[in-house]
Amino acid sequence: MVTSQDLSDAGASDRANIDGEAPLRFGRFAVLPQSRQLFMDGQVCEIGGRAFDLLMVLIDRRGEVVSKREIIDLVWPDTYVDDVNLRVQIVTLRRALGADRDMVKAVPGRGYLFDTEVSAMYGKSDGGEPLVEGAEPDLAAARINFTRPTHALLGRAAELAELETMIGKSRMVTLTGCGGVGKTRLAIELGLRLASSFPDRVSLIDLAPLRDGASIISTTAAVLGVEIRSLETAVEAIAGAIGQRQLLIFDNCEHLAGDATGFIAALLDRAPGLAVLATSQEPLHHPSGSRYRLEPLAVPPLGAVEISTYAATELFCERARLADRRFMVTASNTGQVAQICRRLDGIPLALEMAAARLPLLGIEGLLGALDARLKVLKTPAHIDDARHQTLRSMVEWSHGLLDTDERRVFRRLAIFPSSFSLEAAADVAGEKGEDHWDLVDTLGRLVEKSLMTVEGNDPPRYRLLETLRLFAREQLTASGEYEVIAERHAQFFADLFVAAYDLLEQVQTLQWLQRYSPELDSVRAALAWGLASPDHKNIVVRLAGASSTLYWLSARASEGICGLDQAVLLIDDETPPRDAARLHERIGSINQNIDNSRSRAAYEQAVIFCRKLDDKPRLASILSSLGVNLARSGRSEEAKLMLDEALQILSATDNKAALFAITARLGLLARLGGDNAGARGHCERALDLAREFGDDFREVYLMGTLAEIEFEEGSVDRAIALAREATTRLRTNKAHGVLRHMMINFASYLAFGVDPSEARVYAEEALLAQRDTGGELLRCCLQLWALLAALDGQYSEAARLIGYVDAASAEAGDVRESTEKRIYERLMAILDAKTPAANRDRCTAEGAGWNEKRAVEFTINHVIPGPSVPN
Repeated sequence: MVTSQDLSDAGASDRANIDGEAPLRFGRFAVLPQSRQLFMDGQVCEIGGRAFDLLMVLIDRRGEVVSKREIIDLVWPDTYVDDVNLRVQIVTLRRALGADRDMVKAVPGRGYLFDTEVSAMYGKSDGGEPLVEGAEPDLAAARINFTRPTHALLGRAAELAELETMIGKSRMVTLTGCGGVGKTRLAIELGLRLASSFPDRVSLIDLAPLRDGASIISTTAAVLGVEIRSLETAVEAIAGAIGQRQLLIFDNCEHLAGDATGFIAALLDRAPGLAVLATSQEPLHHPSGSRYRLEPLAVPPLGAVEISTYAATELFCERARLADRRFMVTASNTGQVAQICRRLDGIPLALEMAAARLPLLGIEGLLGALDARLKVLKTPAHIDDARHQTLRSMVEWSHGLLDTDERRVFRRLAIFPSSFSLEAAADVAGEKGEDHWDLVDTLGRLVEKSLMTVEGNDPPRYRLLETLRLFAREQLTASGEYEVIAERHAQFFADLFVAAYDLLEQVQTLQWLQRYSPELDSVRAALAWGLASPDHKNIVVRLAGASSTLYWLSARASEGICGLDQAVLLIDDETPPRDAARLHERIGSINQNIDNSRSRAAYEQAVIFCRKLDDKPRLASILSSLGVNLARSGRSEEAKLMLDEALQILSATDNKAALFAITARLGLLARLGGDNAGARGHCERALDLAREFGDDFREVYLMGTLAEIEFEEGSVDRAIALAREATTRLRTNKAHGVLRHMMINFASYLAFGVDPSEARVYAEEALLAQRDTGGELLRCCLQLWALLAALDGQYSEAARLIGYVDAASAEAGDVRESTEKRIYERLMAILDAKTPAANRDRCTAEGAGWNEKRAVEFTINHVIPGPSVPN
């Protein structure tokens, strides 16, 4: 039996075996693998079996990023578990490590990393020999011409491990990346780490101050202490001075890339013991070389609550505490810290400059100053490198490496607020008459020079980091081209979405959304530019009408409505009728569950334009939508006339998507009229069309309608099963706009099931998703919450909520459909049975005086938490 005293005494020798078992040591800890024990400072640490298995996997793969899937397969062999199990064990392990919990690092999107040295290692997974890690290499003995920086390198453990492996396999590696991303800092850390592997020498040669190729040779000779008598013999002399194992780090090669490549190639040919690491904003092309692109530090995504595991946040906060020891991340500033890291693109130099400004500006002031970051962000005065003294000088250095064509395209790309396609870049940034492939070559050179990033989609998309985009925008404005390029940009997206609008009836909905959702930021920017001047009114009307479907499918209906409301005011006699018809149709569609009367008026205007244009396919689509609107308003006979005319127009076509829409709406009309048998027949025919068309989105939509029919006929369990499947598939496919509606229906069925408590989960999600959009759908959700409150005994809360819903619905002209009627009737039956009439009337009158915001806040603060528990 091994005791804690044994382990304490064993520290005299890293090779000591205790009862025949070699302990593994890292920091304050020791592990006995066979005994399955973890010790901290000689004391046993209590740790569960799975957490111990997890620790052993991470130790065995030390220095590597191990994916979640790999860990699960190794820790839970032959057992299915999900990510939640893994997260629980990670938390358990990190808790056991206490103050040293950061030894286990989360690498967002990739996995986990055990980031510390381990001694008395019994062997790695590759079957290597036992390893005893020594102390940090003796820098003098290793003949290193640079020293370790003052601050530790944060957030780059995975990159260091990968680069170390690459240097072992390739004699030349180019470390590329944009300015300020930390190439030099990483190269220095790697050189220190590799010192023992290159005993002859590890040298850093900075090319940034140099202006010509000859200077590379003389500078290298000076660093290595080689006397050269002529340039003709210099390469031979330098190569001859390189020993059996030597690493040269050529730093900042981008402005002398061609000369540096030639010189390095000559050295590699003549010195077999040489390995080279070059840092550059563009790769050095050597036949036997490898390239490693250094990406910015990982930043917290929008909505992230826990931000400490992201490398950009870790760096910013560490530097912020150095600048101001009082700084700490709190619940009130977490969102601002995350936003700073995102807006600075995770660029280490920018994050350090921003942190240095914190004592002067504070978090809120710093965030507000980021639009002027090129002026605001600077390094301390003692920094000698002119390129890095200000954020502007860093960007100007990179910009200075571009030729005339590259500068033209670079500044024009500033018009894109986020990512863009190759097609968009060519149309907006190209010259009239320019060969397409010449422009593609220019874009490729911007990527090579780290002025533009490529996002790994298929097809790929491109982006300027925000700091580079701000600089490029200055250049675009100074060139006098801004308005011309902005108009090109808006016109391109107007044309793109007009085509997309027509394409929606020919392709699968989710396929359409996947294709066009990345363009949302550009649509916003184009509309903002267009609305700034009445001269752009026709582009605004065209783009707003064509793109609003994207807002709805992306669950941003309120934003889409705002754009439509502004655009409709611009319609006049000069507006092309087809653009006006499209805009009115979209106003009708996007308001359908929000403002029924507004929706109907817009559809009627669209019908007038389509009849003038004799556009029968579009007329049929609008008539079917208008029919649904009329049916919901109780005008069933008029609705039937509209749908019959639409079906007659489409009967001679083979447009399956349009036929699906009409057939599904006939089913809705039948259901609203109480004809469930007819509704089921129409829905099943529409379901067949959706499956024939291969559209999962439309199929799921019909499942929701069939669930409504099942619920109306009393088959609550069947309705729940259909809605559960539909909700899951919509969530998987990220169809957020329809998902909101489906969740309200699903929660409604659950409220009538055997376990109403599950309804609260989906009703809460639906309310939080819908609260900013408002309208009829929100009122349906609040009515459901009134029922859930009554089921939980919150009778006064339920009465207040239904008082608001009744008053708001009457004002908007809502007509309750069958599901809403059942919810309302059950709610009122509970209130009649459980509350005195006077009390109920007082509460409903109070709710009737609320506005929408007050009703939502009341639900979130008083109803969702559930009934209070008495003391």
